[in-house]
Amino acid sequence: MPPLSKQRKFEVLTATFAIVEECGPTPLTEIARRLGVDVGALRELIDPLLFLEYRTSTDIVDLTRAFLLDERGVLRVDEGHWLRNLRSVPPSDDDALRLFLAAQVVSDEITPSAELASARAKLAAHLGAEVLLEAPVPPEARIVTEAIGTGRSIRCRYLGFEDDVARDRELLAQLVYHRWGRWYVAAVDADAQDRTGEEPARVKHFRLDRMSDVRLGDRRYEPREDVRVPDWFGIDRPSWTLTVRVPAGVLDHLGLPHVRRQVRDLGDGRVEAELVVVGERMRDQLLVALGPDAEIIGPEEMRERRRTWARELAERMC
Repeated sequence: MPPLSKQRKFEVLTATFAIVEECGPTPLTEIARRLGVDVGALRELIDPLLFLEYRTSTDIVDLTRAFLLDERGVLRVDEGHWLRNLRSVPPSDDDALRLFLAAQVVSDEITPSAELASARAKLAAHLGAEVLLEAPVPPEARIVTEAIGTGRSIRCRYLGFEDDVARDRELLAQLVYHRWGRWYVAAVDADAQDRTGEEPARVKHFRLDRMSDVRLGDRRYEPREDVRVPDWFGIDRPSWTLTVRVPAGVLDHLGLPHVRRQVRDLGDGRVEAELVVVGERMRDQLLVALGPDAEIIGPEEMRERRRTWARELAERMC
């Protein structure tokens, strides 16, 4: 049997403990049969949960009796196990943060289920803050750092937010930094500088994950010393604030840049939120990306614009 993907491992783990919750003590062989996995692989997956303990700031929390596998290979859930207790009693701040970080890591590795997205949103609300994990340094960041240190341009293909295709760029990098969960390069567009002759040249901010084929160029320049990590990007394009009602998991999977405000749980599996988006292209993409179950509360003209885009997409697909 081929190795299980991360997505499949998560599905098997959640299904395993759901079976035991619903059916009571169940032989591991029966669970493996129902889920279509090798019993040895299943045992390897659940082992970390059978011996779960962690250290808080004050003591060690022992959860090794939460999930029990007896000598006959029967898996059972202890009546007082911690996951069930968390359904009725809010977790401590330590537990909430650990669960939130675990949900964040899992969400980055697999396609999250609606239940996982909902749990993550509830934990974020309980913590009273959105926690961002530090992203690992991508290989391209090292190339950019070398370019700045040696005063050499970088060449790459860059896909802008409002571009349909990537295009070749030569950039005079000034600063590489991590902000808001992503890596950025503050740089001067060498081609734009040549066309306009602007002095001092305008520094723009490029997302590193939208670059490909990053390599050192031959153009020499003197990196500036006045470039700093911005508190926020200066935006001179129009922005729109949309009030929407969507299924709870939709907001967590939007891949478009936006600012999220006043998210309110409606209690029926949906949330109402204000979304701020910059630029007409991003606005129109957001209207489509919200999905067919979304409801646009306002502005009113955005409802008709969304219907127009839906008709156009339907015609293209026919």
